[in-house]
Amino acid sequence: MVKYIRNMFLCALCGKLYDNDAVSLKVLLKQKDYDNDTEEELTVESCCLCYGLFNTKYIVGNNNSFNIPPKSKLKLYKISTYNFENKNAGKKANKIADKPTTKKITEILKKVENDEKKKSKKSKSSLQ
Repeated sequence: MVKYIRNMFLCALCGKLYDNDAVSLKVLLKQKDYDNDTEEELTVESCCLCYGLFNTKYIVGNNNSFNIPPKSKLKLYKISTYNFENKNAGKKANKIADKPTTKKITEILKKVENDEKKKSKKSKSSLQ
């Protein structure tokens, strides 16, 4: 079963996942190379709290752009996919669906028996 998370965003500056009701801002990060020849630009989405903290450390320019000094390092978070899914859920569902119901019940009973045996051994060993 695939479940979709919709209307959420990941703050690239703090790495927290926010609901779409939270305020997000598009930020353009600019950083020059050590020799000031080339400039890299990256557009990220940030929450309003990180934007405020970022604005105190660096001065905001036009169109929410920040010029970061060449020596500064930033840790940015990124989501590589928009769909989150449990990859093992499909495999487990297929394994269970292939077995007949009598076999499923006997496997469950065996597992319960083994768990009870383990618990009794642990309780006996702890009493000694």
